[in-house]
Amino acid sequence: MTGPTVPSPADRFYQPRLTDLIWIPAVAGAFPTLAEVTAGTVIDTDLAGITGFTTTLADLPTKDYGDSYIGSIPGDETPDASSLQFWADPTGADASAYFAKGDKKHLLVVWQGLANSATSNCTFYKNVRVGTVNRPLDMTNAAQINIGITLGDAPVDGNYPTS
Repeated sequence: MTGPTVPSPADRFYQPRLTDLIWIPAVAGAFPTLAEVTAGTVIDTDLAGITGFTTTLADLPTKDYGDSYIGSIPGDETPDASSLQFWADPTGADASAYFAKGDKKHLLVVWQGLANSATSNCTFYKNVRVGTVNRPLDMTNAAQINIGITLGDAPVDGNYPTS
């Protein structure tokens, strides 16, 4: 008897030790070239946390007249609120040097890290805008910098560029 295909278990990995984030100043096409990535800056060295960087697809109800069931169809895709949190340095030699309110750059997430870039999957966020750069006053934890991010375009998945 045959049955459904059972996929192999995924190779699991711990993102903070592997995934790299690259802040890229300029990208001409839909996905960065190797030269454009090389001109970027790896920003995960002092990364304390990430929130958002996801999108939500709205459901549009489509009720048929005379039917009590209300189906739906996919509607608009919108980005969720996103931010990056970095550890602050008392001398100011920290990630705040890379982010200014109003900046519009690009972010490449290299899921398996630069050490494995030849086989790494990536997610590219084009036209990322810096909304806020805050240093919250928190006397009970290590100092951080919070960078509020607005996603300009839908994320694109691809492979690490080779040319």
